[in-house]
Amino acid sequence: MRWLFISLLFGASACSRTGIFQSRDASGVSPAPSGGGGAGAFDSGGGTGSGGAIIPNGGGGTGASATGGLVGSGGSDASTTMPEDDAGSTSSDAGLDAISAITVSDYGLGACFLTRDGSATCWLGPAAPSSSRFTQIDAGEYFSCGVETDGSAVCWGYGGVQVSDPAPQPPAGTYAQVSAGDLQGCGIKLDGTVSCWGGAFFDENIAPPGKYVQISAGYTQTCAIRPDGAAICWGNPNWGSPPTGTFTQISVGFLFVCALASSGSITCWGDNDSGQATPVPGAYKQVAAGGTFSCGLRTDGTIVCWGANYENHTAAPQGQFTQIAAGYDFACALSTLNRIWCWGGYSAQPL
Repeated sequence: MRWLFISLLFGASACSRTGIFQSRDASGVSPAPSGGGGAGAFDSGGGTGSGGAIIPNGGGGTGASATGGLVGSGGSDASTTMPEDDAGSTSSDAGLDAISAITVSDYGLGACFLTRDGSATCWLGPAAPSSSRFTQIDAGEYFSCGVETDGSAVCWGYGGVQVSDPAPQPPAGTYAQVSAGDLQGCGIKLDGTVSCWGGAFFDENIAPPGKYVQISAGYTQTCAIRPDGAAICWGNPNWGSPPTGTFTQISVGFLFVCALASSGSITCWGDNDSGQATPVPGAYKQVAAGGTFSCGLRTDGTIVCWGANYENHTAAPQGQFTQIAAGYDFACALSTLNRIWCWGGYSAQPL
């Protein structure tokens, strides 16, 4: 039996960020009531990693919001044991009744959760600032970011391959959502405009002008949803272009992207070598794109995953859930009983 140790009080990018929330007024971001989702959680609670956030009313994306939305990823130390069940997933409910959102990063280098009092805890990756209180957080490959209660944004971790490089910091402003990717971070301000910061390989840190309602930063690419539901991506041109349609949430995975349509169906594009971009038909409220697999949260609260199953990546736990988050090597979900479940590879365990 494997044991997963986490400290009590989880971020996606090249893989999937998650988070869904509405306006930032009620403590930042709140989960979409019954619609979109992100690489994160919503419903009653975005992208790993991948997710984002819907600002005005609905949607989802990356990271996690303090009012129950999923928006990002991160990491920290561990203390609570989570016994593995027969299906190969681990869970914990010890003292987690205050958890509001979870987030996992692209390469599984960050995993964090946000509590209802706004404190963030990471069991993988750099520890979140203990003195800060957040309305939303998102875990990236090298650094994680969050929106503080006053609307300012801050990132922690390091800026690249060198641990000595400080994490890039967001420009000044009042934010509704942030998403931490590979080298870049991006955020949606209260006026709907996007600011990006950090490094890039393909200008994934240079957002097209306009307004947006949800964003997901990932490996060499960033994608977002406009107020009219159109999906737009910038950065690496080799993944293909988003299809036309009306979407409520988008999640950037590793070399592919998935988006949730307003109809509740999921559409994916980009690399599909393992079937990760061929979603299982159904009605969904959130999608989380991972490494070589993806997961969707159905409208009935159950989870289904597709793509590579090298390490039980598609062996999602049974039960009712409010949000999901996927990284390169593993995925996590928050149950209606406020328990965190993780499944997949070794990265789900503390470093």
